[in-house]
Amino acid sequence: MIDLSRPGTRWLLVAVIALCVALSWLGVLDSESSEYVDGSLLQAGLAFATARGLNALISVMQSTTLSFSLFAGVQVTLGELLDPFNDLIEQYSTVMKLAVGSLVIQKVLLDIVSDALFKILLSVSAGLLVVSILLRLAGWTNWLMKAFALLMFLRFALVLAVALNGLVDRVYIAEQTRAELAVLGSVSTEIELIDQPGVGAADTGLRAKMARLGDPQAYREMQQTLEELSMNVVTVMALFVLRTMVLPLLFLYLLSRAAKWIWRLEAVASDAPPSSFSTGIEPRHD
Repeated sequence: MIDLSRPGTRWLLVAVIALCVALSWLGVLDSESSEYVDGSLLQAGLAFATARGLNALISVMQSTTLSFSLFAGVQVTLGELLDPFNDLIEQYSTVMKLAVGSLVIQKVLLDIVSDALFKILLSVSAGLLVVSILLRLAGWTNWLMKAFALLMFLRFALVLAVALNGLVDRVYIAEQTRAELAVLGSVSTEIELIDQPGVGAADTGLRAKMARLGDPQAYREMQQTLEELSMNVVTVMALFVLRTMVLPLLFLYLLSRAAKWIWRLEAVASDAPPSSFSTGIEPRHD
């Protein structure tokens, strides 16, 4: 309950409203959020491109007629070895597509709520609310305060959610994401080298293991390498789902809870208890 009969309360409300409008026009949070979304969109786009490249390269390798004998003459084809990993890469590609889509939606919505027209609507709502507060029109103040709170939520909820998400990302997630993506990038490069002739003694990584796949020990090493790469792919998927979908939705939910608390506030023009539902202008008591 907000008592408009107290001058200190009225001027405090006016100051808070003015601060909100100033923050809306300054756009400090807007620039921070937009920069974070742009950077994340670029990173997600590169990750998606890597996924598509890996999928294409592995599909080409699976189509080659390479087989080898293991463990008492058991025949194993290269396609059978790579098929589970290729399925995982396809799922990874789908997740990255969703991550890119989520970031594009966030960018579009940020552009909408930071547009000048939206700022003007918020300013007009704030002006009407200030007038009703200074005139102690409790009935009008209740309605205008709810309208202002709604516009404030639309204006800042996504901006704050993205900004908080960016803060958590920089502190806890960004470094691990870069490291995991670097591993996937190196794997993509190694796979590109596999089809090239001239495997020498100094060759390491996937290319050297592919050259020795007829050896049971080399086959087991290749299986272990693919299992480790699979864990890397799953980790990258989890990180992008967390930073592009889970955390933004979580912060939006928390901000909506705060907005509901503001929505329940009611203003009164005297020490008398307010009615549970006011639709008009309450009389002033001087």
